Amino acid sequence: MKNIVSIRLKSSMWIHGNVVQVQYPGGIMQINRYDYGAEFFALYNTHENWFHFPMPTPVIIDDSRPKLVKVFVFYNAVGNTKINELRVYDGPRRVKAFENLNWSGDHGSGVQSENSRTIDPPETIFFGLGISVRVTLKYDLESPRSERIVFTSAGADFKPSS
Repeated sequence: MKNIVSIRLKSSMWIHGNVVQVQYPGGIMQINRYDYGAEFFALYNTHENWFHFPMPTPVIIDDSRPKLVKVFVFYNAVGNTKINELRVYDGPRRVKAFENLNWSGDHGSGVQSENSRTIDPPETIFFGLGISVRVTLKYDLESPRSERIVFTSAGADFKPSS
């Protein structure tokens, strides 16, 4: 009889970019929600805003709480738009903050160093995962629609607790 080895794979949860919520909608000139994501244009004299992804969260898998190991935010930061900070929350508890990122460009279609961060050490999630990003959007008077951000997806990887 062959020895059968059970392999416990990690879980990965994703959410589509068209559900992202802006913290200060008064600082946004226009929001477009598409089948591929959500696009945000800055309002005149607006510089920063927060964008929040409510993540589906497996709080129990096989009778144990999984540990968060990695988070992702897929985006296209057009013009001088930059992602400066990424925060990870478990309900009201801040799990991790990644500051001074200076992320820009198109990173909306695959996991890269410019759109993901590892949670080290891995963190047990008890309530519900939220991923938030702080974005600098500068309104350009000569080309007002040139500065924008498009979010296509966000995700998180989990591993078993044991």
